[in-house]
Amino acid sequence: MFWKCLLTARTARILIFGRTDPMLMSKFTATDVSIMKRALKFWVERWDWESEVLFGIGRTEFLSLSEYLPTEVDDMHVFERFGLAALGSLREMLSGACPTSENQVKEVLGVEFREAEGLLHRLSEYGVEA
Repeated sequence: MFWKCLLTARTARILIFGRTDPMLMSKFTATDVSIMKRALKFWVERWDWESEVLFGIGRTEFLSLSEYLPTEVDDMHVFERFGLAALGSLREMLSGACPTSENQVKEVLGVEFREAEGLLHRLSEYGVEA
């Protein structure tokens, strides 16, 4: 599992930066962004030694991204990093080594498990394999 997570984080970093889409932000609703932020905040509280490997982002940047509020005039690089952090957060929450229960997903993210899975799938469509 460790090597799969390591490969996934590195692959995510390479693939997201290789496929910049100027319309990327418009593909996610305010509700999507809210769910992504909640997923990041969930992991901020549970950060440990392997988190940097799982998410492909260091703790300081991850903390900053958990407070990020995207706008249409943002630098695409920042939104892509936010997307990478959200992808890792959702992936680990829904199907990681210790996935959260469906009830906990609803409590933390405010949406049903299937809706969170749908968002994870849409994030993964932008060049990252979940």
